Amino acid sequence: MVLPLIPVALIAAGALTGGRGVALGGKGVWDLKQADGRIESARSRYEKRYEETESCVAATNERIAELGAQQKHAIETVVVRFVEFLRTIEQQVRGSQRVLADGVESDQARVAGGENLSIDPVAWLGGVIGSAVSDGCVRRSTTRITSWCSEPWMLGSW
Repeated sequence: MVLPLIPVALIAAGALTGGRGVALGGKGVWDLKQADGRIESARSRYEKRYEETESCVAATNERIAELGAQQKHAIETVVVRFVEFLRTIEQQVRGSQRVLADGVESDQARVAGGENLSIDPVAWLGGVIGSAVSDGCVRRSTTRITSWCSEPWMLGSW
């Protein structure tokens, strides 16, 4: 009897293992269905948000095009008309050049390469600092010379 008990125990262990495998397989199928549902839900949310974003992008691009047209219109009405005005009065400006002082004439001429002129902030800042430093040095030396000349021992030697 001992011998038939071993095969029965092995068969029971195999049946339990197989049953557990079938149960876990069923749970795996159930989890896959739930995952597919979640994926489909996430995909639909993504597509909805993507469509909303696309509509916002289209509205923004349309607004940019409108602003570009408005800017073009503003440039045409203001800047181009002003340039034309300046060209029309250029003859009058040239005709009104006059002598400022004896032997000194004033001439209004265009700056050659004026379109290429730009503001160099570093050079500008250096000029401001240099001007401030030189102004401070001139004031300090003028004060020292003035105070040195007013010394009592200097007054008698002049």
